[in-house]
Amino acid sequence: MGGKGQSSVELLIILSVVLVVLAFIYIASHQQLTESQHQVRISQARLTVSMLASAAREVYAEGPGARRLVTVTIPEGNSESRTGIFNESMINIGLFLEEGTSDVNELVPFRLVEGADFPKRPGTYVLTVEAFEGYVVIGNPSYTLQPGTIALELLPTDSETRVLNVTNYLNTTLYITLNLSWSNPNTTVNLNGSSVLTFQVAPNSSVLVNVNFASTNASLGTYLGAIYANTTGYGNSTVYLILQIVGAQPPVPTGVSYILIDTFNDSSYSTPSSVFDPTETVDIHGSNFTANSQITIRIYDSSMTLVHSNTTMSNSSGGFTYYWNPGMPLAPGEYNVTANDSTRIASWKFNITGCT
Repeated sequence: MGGKGQSSVELLIILSVVLVVLAFIYIASHQQLTESQHQVRISQARLTVSMLASAAREVYAEGPGARRLVTVTIPEGNSESRTGIFNESMINIGLFLEEGTSDVNELVPFRLVEGADFPKRPGTYVLTVEAFEGYVVIGNPSYTLQPGTIALELLPTDSETRVLNVTNYLNTTLYITLNLSWSNPNTTVNLNGSSVLTFQVAPNSSVLVNVNFASTNASLGTYLGAIYANTTGYGNSTVYLILQIVGAQPPVPTGVSYILIDTFNDSSYSTPSSVFDPTETVDIHGSNFTANSQITIRIYDSSMTLVHSNTTMSNSSGGFTYYWNPGMPLAPGEYNVTANDSTRIASWKFNITGCT
């Protein structure tokens, strides 16, 4: 009996050891499997974000109307509330992991809009990435407001009207309200004569809205505002407003004569000196404009008086180079340069320092 009892105890001990070993193997295997699954999901999210960002950059560089179809995968265990377009510039996919929520994202240097069918749940999807004037839509849009940015220049007392195109891509009527945000002194903006405009757009059609700008003895400078679009069930959108108040270009002088004056290095006027032409070429470079569009270049002196105005064209990537030779010496001071393609205004500064 004693031998049998001892054998039973030994067998139980052996079985216990085996079970403990198997438990450790199971736990280690489970952790390894979980980690592998996490890596696969993170890799899928990174690939999706990267492909969408690359397609967005391509169509933005090509200009309005450019389009790509991109096949992407939203991985299992994603956070629906953290999947999509954020801050109008970031593509993000949030993932629930054992250690918490992890975000996979990528930023682009231009405006992004989330389309009506941007996927929020796991699965494989074919998404449209399309460039519009001033922004890119990822997913099929339910509606668009064109242009996405309205930029213009006015004299201190002046007026001008721009047209906002509201297009409904749905097969149902779109109900929309436009709210104007503008609070700048001596300047006014209205939407068909109002600050709040509510209307409906028939299926697959457009409505044009007049955006009226006016200035009365306004100070020189840049004024900013926005139009906020609210819809019933189809998301919200924003149109940015940029108004630049500029000075008038002075008239070109007529009847001017030029004389050559001999200069000398000594008080007895016996050693001639050379006078070199002090004029220089101003080299202006720009990027992130609408591809193949006309760009208006304006240069102002320190009092914001216009001293030069001309146009140039952007290349297929939205960049441009412009050279300006003043033809005569510029007065010392700070000069401002603006480049305007009707969707955005970029500005630079350069200084002229007098010789001593």
